[in-house]
Amino acid sequence: MILARDSKVCGNRSWLQILTVFLMMAAAVAQQQSPIEYRLKYSGTADHRVQIHLSLPEAVAGTSSFVMPRNYPGGYSLVPYDSFVENLRAISASGKMLGVDKEPDGPRWRIKSSEDPLRRIEYEIDIERMERELPAAIDTSKARDGYLGVLGYSVFGYVDRLQQRNIKLQVEGPKEWPVLSTLAPAIPAANGNASAETRDYYTLADSQILMGPKLHFELLKGKKCALSSLHRTARTAASSGRSQIWLQPGTHKQRHIHSPHGGGDY
Repeated sequence: MILARDSKVCGNRSWLQILTVFLMMAAAVAQQQSPIEYRLKYSGTADHRVQIHLSLPEAVAGTSSFVMPRNYPGGYSLVPYDSFVENLRAISASGKMLGVDKEPDGPRWRIKSSEDPLRRIEYEIDIERMERELPAAIDTSKARDGYLGVLGYSVFGYVDRLQQRNIKLQVEGPKEWPVLSTLAPAIPAANGNASAETRDYYTLADSQILMGPKLHFELLKGKKCALSSLHRTARTAASSGRSQIWLQPGTHKQRHIHSPHGGGDY
């Protein structure tokens, strides 16, 4: 009886080991394929919307799903980031608009591309409305006069079943604005644009994008490398805030610390 039980346990462990190896191989194959390209554009005007373009290296035929997160790493509450998506368009390989249906109870859009496969998804995120409607400052991206702070999980969605693919990110802001992605932080930050690559969607979602002339970058050195960004509002020096991005050298690991002050500005 004991031998039979032990044999069953060993069999379960073997299946788990096989499944783990299979998933690791699938992830490795996905990362060797051509990357998905994400582009974020921000005009810096009074209209605090960011434009997101997602381009697939290979067209996807049949019905697919575009998904927005409803949580973030380390978070426990549901956050309806999908409710801030506006003007979502799915575009085929030949440039035609495809049919898109939003699920009533979930953060998914069904895209029908039976004859003309899906190649590109475009949409906008209203940062100002997000900040106005989400009560917790840590949950939301922020836009100010001369400043934009974007949390990846609040603006970047993904095509279901393609989360393990490599990603190329291109960020475009006003020409005179310094722009920085925490995926590839550089001091001083380049003006007008930034680019980065990462191994999968999850790393992209856990990253931040910072830009604007009212943003001061400072590299703090210690046991770990920390990038500190300080934003001061036009009201008072007290209405400022700091965001620290801790980077573990030689890895993609990041830990973000947001410290809002003065009514939630940072």
